[in-house]
Amino acid sequence: MCKLWNSPVVHSVSKRQMQHYRGTGSSALSTLQYSRTSRTKAHTSVRHFFFSVACTKPSQQLQENSLPEERAEPPKMRKVRSRLHVNPLSPEFAALPAVPDWSALFEDPTKPLHVDLGCCEGELLFALGPQQPEMNYVGVDIRERVVDRAKQWAAHLQLRNVSFVAANVQPGTLPHLFQEFTGKVRILSIICPDPYIQKRWRNRRIVKTGVVDDIASLLSPGGEVVIASEYEEVASEMRQLFLENASFRLPGSTTYESDGAPAWEEYSPFKELTARERTARFANNPIYRVVLERAA
Repeated sequence: MCKLWNSPVVHSVSKRQMQHYRGTGSSALSTLQYSRTSRTKAHTSVRHFFFSVACTKPSQQLQENSLPEERAEPPKMRKVRSRLHVNPLSPEFAALPAVPDWSALFEDPTKPLHVDLGCCEGELLFALGPQQPEMNYVGVDIRERVVDRAKQWAAHLQLRNVSFVAANVQPGTLPHLFQEFTGKVRILSIICPDPYIQKRWRNRRIVKTGVVDDIASLLSPGGEVVIASEYEEVASEMRQLFLENASFRLPGSTTYESDGAPAWEEYSPFKELTARERTARFANNPIYRVVLERAA
């Protein structure tokens, strides 16, 4: 995949400013262009650039992990406008989703499954699906419009091991969603979920005790949970909630800090990063990541 974090997000500069800096021969123009990178604009740029790169002919050096040439033309779909953050406690999202027909979602529903909660537009699964055809991937997101668009992309790219489901993940949602699933869930990831930093909104966070209990019953023994956040406080809370459940433990390979606290994983266990992880890397911000095991 392309190193998206090397793609600059250039902010608007007036013509007068450009003429001034060019006239003086100063390098301040480039400084002015790049000094005001915002998280929102960077995220939007990376997200749109991801799909433009994914649907163009790959260069020779990226040929191995890129998409085939016959899939180069993107589908002509109207751009989806959807809020970045929604309130999962709103009555609008209170109803349980329809139970999926897993045999219709995947070509071979018996393959081990990777579940990505809060998948957004599914860029991680679109990258992993072609690389690991022996796995199935399902993304779950609360925003139905985003999920519908991701489904269209999966169909266009002819990925029969990648699918998406619209659902508001609350305690009881996952057992309902997977009640007819007969395969094994090997990996569950929660990568950079909505942080809800404000104290009054923290009950909106996706990881809570009831959801952790549901994940414990869903994940196969020996399976892995991968969690990550741009915010250390959010990542620490998620890790603590999982470790409070007797079904989860840190792997034996985990390193520890001098104060006895487990160290954060420096690298993602996946070969690809999500758009928000790339945005953080582009801005030289850390990602707080941890991998947990489902005890036998």
